[in-house]
Amino acid sequence: MGDFTVYQDKNKQKIVKFRTKKEHELLASLLDTGDQGATKEQIHNAIWYESESSNIKNLIAVNIRHIKSDLECAGIKEAIIYRENRYFICRDEIDCDCDLFEKTYEEFKLHNTIENAKKLISMYKGEYLSDFEALWAAGKRIRYRWAYESALNFIKNT
Repeated sequence: MGDFTVYQDKNKQKIVKFRTKKEHELLASLLDTGDQGATKEQIHNAIWYESESSNIKNLIAVNIRHIKSDLECAGIKEAIIYRENRYFICRDEIDCDCDLFEKTYEEFKLHNTIENAKKLISMYKGEYLSDFEALWAAGKRIRYRWAYESALNFIKNT
């Protein structure tokens, strides 16, 4: 958690470089939407809400094409799917630390143990997507911080 970094390999040795910060944020946003995906309007409102561009659809299409290309270089084919007027990230070949954090938090809620609390604490590296303004991520930022603080308090009170 913390900054949003994309690695080309499971060993986290080689970082995927993105052309622009907005492209990087768009990928983070699409990963964040999960199974719901995002429409062009939602993407515009989340990423380019302050843009004065007259052709937002083209701006989105270009950035989607760049993400696909960058992820293809990392060996991920068919990274972005467009269906029913929504963009989705195909998660088959992508692991996200926030998914693991969510699973660990659910395990901690079911089984309040020091081991689960320590594991949750060790995974929290700072505010979710801290390298973006990302107002669209505010809910998860609050949730993840609360989960982290719950684990800290559990250890403190045990």
